Amino acid sequence: MKKLFLLFIILSLAPLAAAQSEVIYFYEEGCPQCTKVSLILDHLSDEGTINVTAYDVGTVEGFEKFKEYGFTYTPALVIEGQKLAGEIELADIMQALRGGVPWFYWVLALILGMASGLSPTLMTLHSDIISEVARTTRDELDVLLRSLVFYAGIFAVMTVLFLILNDGDYARLAAAVLGFACAINLMNAGLHTFNSYTKIDLYIRAHFISLNSLSTLKLGFLHAVAKFPDSAPLFMGIIYLAALKGKFVYDIGLFILFLTGITVAFVLVLLLAMAQISSFKSLSSQSLSRLYFTSAGIGVMCVSILLFWETVESFNIIVAFVVVLLALAAGGLLIGFKRRLIV
Repeated sequence: MKKLFLLFIILSLAPLAAAQSEVIYFYEEGCPQCTKVSLILDHLSDEGTINVTAYDVGTVEGFEKFKEYGFTYTPALVIEGQKLAGEIELADIMQALRGGVPWFYWVLALILGMASGLSPTLMTLHSDIISEVARTTRDELDVLLRSLVFYAGIFAVMTVLFLILNDGDYARLAAAVLGFACAINLMNAGLHTFNSYTKIDLYIRAHFISLNSLSTLKLGFLHAVAKFPDSAPLFMGIIYLAALKGKFVYDIGLFILFLTGITVAFVLVLLLAMAQISSFKSLSSQSLSRLYFTSAGIGVMCVSILLFWETVESFNIIVAFVVVLLALAAGGLLIGFKRRLIV
């Protein structure tokens, strides 16, 4: 069980460099459009998104390669087998990249979801639910359905945030603030694991089984609002994937797969718990909680820095500095709020 848990963490925090796409770039001196495309490619290359092989068509080697691909004018790109030429914008390049490595993003979205679904706070909650089932005669299917309704409340909050933070410079600014705040809270939970189980969880433990579906939905919503970092630890990962630019429908698909991963993780652990009731408790042990929250906090911090770096390019340095202060203040307020809820 511990090895499986560690594998999920390692995979979920795998560097995005693994998704590098090979790009062949043809340019010529004195071409204004080539200068624009070169700047875009340099930016993407610095981010680790692509690996560029450039050819000057003014050279014999470059011209022969240029004709080999059937191009007639510059700039020209070959991205994972797809050809682009002429007026090339950032959106065109990113769309070609999306088509080049779709499998990686789909797999990563699912892994991020499954890893988020293994949040020790949620595992502790589900352990209480399973214990209640073992103590009463309530039908197991009923409890499963109530658990999924509880997740529906969490999913509703995440969906609203995803739609708000999905695109645009100001959205990235807000995403960076939220990301820093979540990262600070997650790392704090890693240092002080007592801070991850609060009165909200105890209230759910006392009333979850007996509540009707509507109340269960409200509790899920409350949990997501009051304890968002614990409810969706790796949510910022899916926000970053969406920020890589692409069709909105494609981003929605990634988000749905992320939610599916959370659900799958819960169902798998629930099935395992039917054979071994301590499975949920094992996943919420103090040592694994420290490892999980610390690893998730570091991962979210790295993603937030990437989002923040893109924000710096759109706003001046003063605004960027204010963003950092707001993020730190928000993180501190959330930590203080959680401490007030500690029993």
